[in-house]
Amino acid sequence: MPLPADLDTPRQSLDDVGKAYLAALATNDDKALLALEPKPLEYAALLYPEFVKAGEPLIGSMGVQWAWDNLSNSSRKDRPKVLRRFGGKKFLFVKVRATPSPRGAVTLHQKPVVEATLEGKPVDVTGLFAIVERGGRFCVLRYVDND
Repeated sequence: MPLPADLDTPRQSLDDVGKAYLAALATNDDKALLALEPKPLEYAALLYPEFVKAGEPLIGSMGVQWAWDNLSNSSRKDRPKVLRRFGGKKFLFVKVRATPSPRGAVTLHQKPVVEATLEGKPVDVTGLFAIVERGGRFCVLRYVDND
């Protein structure tokens, strides 16, 4: 199987990810949430090498398989919690705010929060650990339930 040259995602902005995230939450769709994450080969070929080059010592010392397993297992554990907390709610998207942190050819958008409204009131929708950007394409690196 050839290695991917780009992330296989139609998302071309943080806001695209935020809108897709809210749509998946509204329908309680775990598969739609999973589809926002990178695939294993994308992580191995496109993301992991950039994290290692950027000096992420823990990731580099454990190897790509450990890093992927840790990331995907954590996300799989937290996705249902995020759905229990926010699922079924019809949020109206406003914008995504996050802290960009370049890592070589990728940018990690840390601690993203989707600003939205619910029944006319502003609300911050959490549940995203980070969004990663590579070559103008964006995906959710991992879901997290901090509460």
